[in-house]
Amino acid sequence: MDASPEEQRRTREIVQMFSMKETQDELGGRQVVVVLSDALFPGTSVLHSRARYLLFIPWFFKQASRRTNPPAALETLERSMIKAFRAPSDEVSAEDRLQGLVGRAAGDMVKQLPSTAYWTALSSWDILRSNGTIRDVLKATAGSTMASEADELADRSRALWNSGVGEAPKGFPSETLDGGFRLKPSEASWLRDLWLGIPGDSILAHLARASTPLSGGDSPWTEEICLSAAPEQRHVLDLAHRFSLALEGAQLLYSAVLTDRYIDRGYSALSLDADLPRAALAAWAQEVDEAQHLFNRWDSSELWDFVKERNPRVNIHTTKFFDEWFDLLTSGDVKDLANSSGLREQVSEREVFVKKPAQSRIANPKMLAAWRGSASTKTVFRWGQVRSMVNDLQAGLGIDDAGA
Repeated sequence: MDASPEEQRRTREIVQMFSMKETQDELGGRQVVVVLSDALFPGTSVLHSRARYLLFIPWFFKQASRRTNPPAALETLERSMIKAFRAPSDEVSAEDRLQGLVGRAAGDMVKQLPSTAYWTALSSWDILRSNGTIRDVLKATAGSTMASEADELADRSRALWNSGVGEAPKGFPSETLDGGFRLKPSEASWLRDLWLGIPGDSILAHLARASTPLSGGDSPWTEEICLSAAPEQRHVLDLAHRFSLALEGAQLLYSAVLTDRYIDRGYSALSLDADLPRAALAAWAQEVDEAQHLFNRWDSSELWDFVKERNPRVNIHTTKFFDEWFDLLTSGDVKDLANSSGLREQVSEREVFVKKPAQSRIANPKMLAAWRGSASTKTVFRWGQVRSMVNDLQAGLGIDDAGA
C-alpha cells in the first residue's frame, strides 16, 4: 500500500502472470514483454478488463473520502459493487453486468479489488492527478463531514481527479447499476480524449482515433487498425512481433523437452502425448515462414537499444539467449527444432539459470514430477485486455459495423 504506484503495478502484474500457468516466465523474457507492452499500450495491465472501471474507482474514492474511515469505506464500496453486479437485475443485462467483472467467480470476497488493478492507469491517463498511493489519495481528500468543511473537501477532490470523472449516480451501485459496464457517449468521448492525450504516440492512441470497429485479430499484428498505424508505431509493433515469435519458439521447445523427460521418467499423473508439442512447433515454424520479411536485414540491436533505454536491468544473459533465437529466425531453418540437441540443451540451461536448480523442472526431478503441464500461448502484449477496453470505447461512441 505504501510502495510507489509503479512498484505496485509491476508487483501486481508479476503476481498475476505467475498465477497463470501459460504465462509463467520459465525462460526469462518477462522484462522485455513488459517494456514492449508499456510502449504499445501505456498505462494498461493484464489485470484490466472493462473501461468503465476508470469511472467507478474515482466515484468510490470520492465517496470513501467523506467517511470516518476512508480505507475501510473504499473496500466496502468496491465489494458492494461486486455483490450488486452479480445479483440478477431487470435494469441491466447479464453481459453488461458480468463480463469483465472483478469477482465474477469469487464474489465480493475476492482478494484483489479493482482499485489496485487500475491504479497506474488512473495516473497514467490523467484521471488521477497525483502520483501517490491509494492511502495517500484517500488521506489527501479525507476530511470532516461537517457542512462547514464540505466546500473545502470538494475543492481538494476536484484538484486530485480529472473533471470528467464527475460524481457517482445517486444510489450507485446499491440502488442503481447505471448501465453496468456500458460507457455512455459522453464517457466514451472523455476516455478517447484521455488516450489521445497520453505523452508520446502509441498504438493505444491510434486505436482511440479509429472510426471503424476492430476486425477481431487475436494479436495486435493481426488487427487491421493496428496495422494502419504510423511508421513509428508500426516499428514498435514489429519489434513486439519479432520477440513474440522468438519467445514462443523457445517456450514450445521447452515444453517438448519437459514432455519427453516426464514420459521417459515414467511419471503418470499427467497423460501426455509427445507428438503434441512437436505439432505446435510445426505450426509455429509455418508462422515464422510467413513472417520472414520481419527478419530480412534486421539487426536485433534495434530491439535491445529500445528495451534497455526503458529498462537498463535487462541483462546480457537475456539478450544473448534471445539473440540466438533471432539468428535462427533470420536463417529460417526452424522446421526440425524438436530434435535439435543443441537447442534442447540451450533452453534447458536457460530454465535452470532463470529458476535456479531447486525450482527447476530440468534440474530437480521432484519439480518435474509435480509438473501439471503448460498451455503455451502467444505473447500478445496485453492485447486481450486492450481489445476489451477498445470495444467498450467504440460501443460508447456508437462505432458499429457500418462505421462511426
